[in-house]
Amino acid sequence: MDWITALPPEKRWNGHGMSRTPIYHSWQQMLARCLRPAHPKYRIYGARGIKVCERWAKFSAFFEDMGATYKDGFTIERINVNGNYEPSNCVWITKSEQSKNKRPWKPDLVDLTGQRFGNWTALRVAKENCPGRRWLCRCECGNEREILTWYLTGGKLLRCWSCSLGSRHVIDLAGKTFGLWTVLERQKGVSGQAKWVCRCVCGTERSVASQKLRLGRSKSCGCAIGRA
Repeated sequence: MDWITALPPEKRWNGHGMSRTPIYHSWQQMLARCLRPAHPKYRIYGARGIKVCERWAKFSAFFEDMGATYKDGFTIERINVNGNYEPSNCVWITKSEQSKNKRPWKPDLVDLTGQRFGNWTALRVAKENCPGRRWLCRCECGNEREILTWYLTGGKLLRCWSCSLGSRHVIDLAGKTFGLWTVLERQKGVSGQAKWVCRCVCGTERSVASQKLRLGRSKSCGCAIGRA
């Protein structure tokens, strides 16, 4: 049997006069779960290899196969929960019946320790919980946080928020002087606005925000005031 490999062209989603009916919505969501990575349930359908038969790329064909047995409030269900969406494997059932036909949850046993995902390195398992493991990860900038397995393996989170901002907005200040401060390096493990480790002429070291340095709001550790 042939399977759909991409969402049907937009023109196929209209023209039959049923675009606002529940059965049309069921067909639309079935395709999206299997073919649209941005869909919230794609990870347990399309990413898991669940497909839709080529015949059902058209709503008219789907309605011809499934319309006669549809009733309001019913949802489409696969007889074999590991099988695909095709006429021989699909029926209409109530939502309460569908809840009894879910796959049993199994622990995520994939070991990601030491693996890199974008800027993240998985350090160790942080939590074992349904629907998956959480990993303690460290970003290149030093930030650490817990991340679900499928966020890592699915490329959903490639860097921390601080690095996302930094890649676009942070100017490298290392080696520059601002008043009596000399910037040594960017401080690691800090979210939000970039901060820099600075050394004053008196030898004091302190973390100072980029904005304060560039706008002249911080020129020393305070020793300059005493000298004045």
